[in-house]
Amino acid sequence: MVLRKYNRDLLKSIAIITILLLTPLGCMHHNSSSTTTQFKEVASSPQYTTTLQASKTETENIGNGFACFASDYGVTCLNDTGWQNYTEVNSILQINRIRDMVACHDGKIYGAMINGLAVFDGNNWSVLHVPEDRQVYNIACDDGGSIWITCPRCIGRYQNGTWTMYESSEFTSGSVYSDNMRGIAIAPDGIVWIATGDSIVEYDGSSWKEYRQGNGFQDILNFQLIAVDSKGRTWACSDSYLYWFENNEWKREPIASGKLEFSMTTDPQNRVWLNTNVGSSIYDGFKWDSISYKAGKNHANEIRDVAFDGSGRTWLAMTYGIDVVSGISWIHYRMDNADLVDNKINYIAVVGDGPILPLRISKNTGSINGEIILDHERVKNAILELCVEFPETGRSGDPCKGQPFVIRASTNENGKFTVGDLPSGYYYLTFTLDNIHWFNIGRRVILEGQETNTGEINVQRMETK
Repeated sequence: MVLRKYNRDLLKSIAIITILLLTPLGCMHHNSSSTTTQFKEVASSPQYTTTLQASKTETENIGNGFACFASDYGVTCLNDTGWQNYTEVNSILQINRIRDMVACHDGKIYGAMINGLAVFDGNNWSVLHVPEDRQVYNIACDDGGSIWITCPRCIGRYQNGTWTMYESSEFTSGSVYSDNMRGIAIAPDGIVWIATGDSIVEYDGSSWKEYRQGNGFQDILNFQLIAVDSKGRTWACSDSYLYWFENNEWKREPIASGKLEFSMTTDPQNRVWLNTNVGSSIYDGFKWDSISYKAGKNHANEIRDVAFDGSGRTWLAMTYGIDVVSGISWIHYRMDNADLVDNKINYIAVVGDGPILPLRISKNTGSINGEIILDHERVKNAILELCVEFPETGRSGDPCKGQPFVIRASTNENGKFTVGDLPSGYYYLTFTLDNIHWFNIGRRVILEGQETNTGEINVQRMETK
């Protein structure tokens, strides 16, 4: 079981510009004749140390399970019939953005929604309602068939058709931070472990024990992530340290600074994976290993979640699609070669041996056009960058530097732009007038063979006092 942090993209988007879209986003129609501005491809495909062509792994008949991938725009599932996309429009999902997702021992996948659980059996979705319609943050499953959740100032257990809710006042010190449930994990012996804002709580089914400053830890800590391995070791992440509980004591290991952790997972070898904005850091209790896009392994900088199936494959949920790793073979699925609803995958869950991997397909490219207006004036001859991960607009020169796919373009004398030959996917749009100050003007979708018309994009500089 893993815990994820709050939406990084949403937090980063605040307080720089105000964007007013005068025509609806995602307005699609077939390509029509238009003038294309000059643009160059900065980095359309990375170099890898392993082959990514169709391999035996991609076509052989392995896998008797299924998998689901949650994004900001719905959930894509893969079973023996192929790819299936589910949204709040065509399914029982209350919202497109699932908050957490796990595969449980009953052979089903559970997703956290606003006031309940979405349950997928490999073919169909159902809803498991939570008492008082409480919001669900995190999910964990035990070997006995119980489903555990975290909710605002509470946790819950679903067993034999009945919910039992535990208020945080029963098991925490009652501080503002300990009331904040950050994650939940179940050990092989059935002990429940909970991460709060400033403590770790242990529940053996009859009594509670809270570890915090003065009781297990020397410092006031800010816990974010929690997981348990098959040896029963509990792992927790707080600030700049990775902690683990073994032989009735807490140990710790420094974590490299400058990383943003999205989730924490343990693998079949009892290693812990910290999945971050620069790849995954893997710790076995003695030494660190890592995989990253920069090192030429996976296909995106951000690894947001990781899952392992019964056939020995590793599944990586990234901001630029999915990697499935089997031995030395890496299979990369994106919107332009598979029927994914989004390239940015937040959570991943795999049941059993996982599904049979379908062959990747080739889709027709699309295009995007629009008009940029800054402080009520058309922005002419501005430099645009389109990229697939969140752009670092706070730095000068190149906000999309080091990303797996980047396209540069420019506006014409009337502030209009057209960029063609784009693979299907979602792209962040940024622009600059001086190559120093960049504006992030949001994320847009390009669908197969279609043109995305953004209309007028109005940007206003924020006044500073």
